[in-house]
Amino acid sequence: SATADNYPPPAAKGIDWLLTQVQEDGSIGTPSGGMRVRTTAKAANVLQCAARYSKGRRVPAMAEPGLWLQRQRQEGGLWSVQGGAGATDWLGSTLSLEALTWPPTDLREPEVLQQLWQLGEGHPPHGAIAGAAFLATWYLRNQEVRRRCCELLARTPPSLQTPPAQRDYMAWYFTTQAMQFEAEAQWTPWWRALVHTATSLQRQDGAHAGSWDPDDLRGRECGRVYATAAMLLGLEVVWRKQYRD
Repeated sequence: SATADNYPPPAAKGIDWLLTQVQEDGSIGTPSGGMRVRTTAKAANVLQCAARYSKGRRVPAMAEPGLWLQRQRQEGGLWSVQGGAGATDWLGSTLSLEALTWPPTDLREPEVLQQLWQLGEGHPPHGAIAGAAFLATWYLRNQEVRRRCCELLARTPPSLQTPPAQRDYMAWYFTTQAMQFEAEAQWTPWWRALVHTATSLQRQDGAHAGSWDPDDLRGRECGRVYATAAMLLGLEVVWRKQYRD
């Protein structure tokens, strides 16, 4: 395979399997699946990493998912969750932009941030605000946008009292990525709230011990693997920063 000589066998097998899921139109996953933008974007991220760490060699089919995602882009710069015409989806949009920025470039896409901000305004703020903070931190390098987003997000930190329908594990992760660069007065209360909430919600019993129940607003559609991955991603940011500092 294109990657087996550069990765441990399990990783190489996983990458090779993903490559078999690239469809003729460039999307990744079951053509009838309802989350095509999200699955294509995250799988494209994996293929990006394969290309990045494969000693400069191009991974087959790397370009096709990016081209497919570009074709799904709607007016205003965002994406729908499924691809094609439809309501914009902040998570699909954030993941798609992430998937389209290797090698890293200065996107200069203020219209995307503006769209995400408009989607995210509310009480509590919609997860699109977290997506904007994430993009501003990692791809747009816009400190003012990040600060503005984090000020709003800091008002509603993770909490056990937050109803499942209002929890957003992926937004918590995106916010944590952005919040780590903010002042201690914002960062410390946020990470402590995240750690307390996450560790309290983690399952300690039976076959699910160590995982998280999919008890957030997209848990039903994405499942236990999604919930566990999202929570671990957020905690990893905290532990990595605390260790580094």
